[in-house]
Amino acid sequence: MTIPEVLSYAIREAWYLLTGFGGSDWADRRDAPGPARAGALSSGSDAEKLEKAFESNDYKGLVELLRSEAKIEAFKERMHPWADDPKTVGALSATHLAIQASLAEAGSPSVKEEIFKAGAIPPLVGFLSSGETDRVHAAVVALRFLTAECSSSTTAAYEAGAVRLLLQQIGSPPRGKRAAAATALRNICLEKDEYRAEFVGLGGLDGLVQQLDASEECDPALQDVDMQLEAILNLQDLLEDLDGNAIDSYVRKARDAGAVKPLQQLALSENDEVTTSAKEVLALLGA
Repeated sequence: MTIPEVLSYAIREAWYLLTGFGGSDWADRRDAPGPARAGALSSGSDAEKLEKAFESNDYKGLVELLRSEAKIEAFKERMHPWADDPKTVGALSATHLAIQASLAEAGSPSVKEEIFKAGAIPPLVGFLSSGETDRVHAAVVALRFLTAECSSSTTAAYEAGAVRLLLQQIGSPPRGKRAAAATALRNICLEKDEYRAEFVGLGGLDGLVQQLDASEECDPALQDVDMQLEAILNLQDLLEDLDGNAIDSYVRKARDAGAVKPLQQLALSENDEVTTSAKEVLALLGA
């Protein structure tokens, strides 16, 4: 089964753009030349359904296709700096939902609510325990964006068991996956105090502290400074209440987890934002 080249081209370019490494405007790429067909599609096939759902932003249709195990041909170029390329229609559907959620942050916040209403959250959380790397990676990226400032999606992710499953992702490579999972967890924890308490009780602060390691070898495909800043801010958000006051019990846990030393290293960064943010968290920790 082959996905039409125009479909794979558009998704690849949008996936690339959401990471910040592409250089062209999404609207231009979406209308890229095509639609050259790499092979025939049978009527009613999952690939054909995916093409139609993609072209019309049919979120319900994309969610229904998440369960599809229909194989797709390998992409000629890597789609994403760290995430595995989709190998099935289901994983490719998740990739498109991730793209739409990321683009929503730029001007169409209602898109996240629409994706939630289409029932996307439970199956995406389910992908995290699928054992299939392409599905896990697509789900981590999608949840990172869908849980940002979208209460419905955040609550649904928590109720589907996302906290435990995302925690399993912040301790294993690749680095970009760990960072995206950590931010998704931060989004969930800020929704309700009970979510945050469960996260901390499961040892989540240890995982966030591990993200601060500035000595880790840099990945040339990733924007290292941005990842460092995100790691610092994620920890800070978990240690402060809504009024910006320190939550003493969590501060103690962060100190016990070894947060001071990596923050001191980050405070020496050549980047002003990283330095300032690291110093703020150090002050929060009383160091």
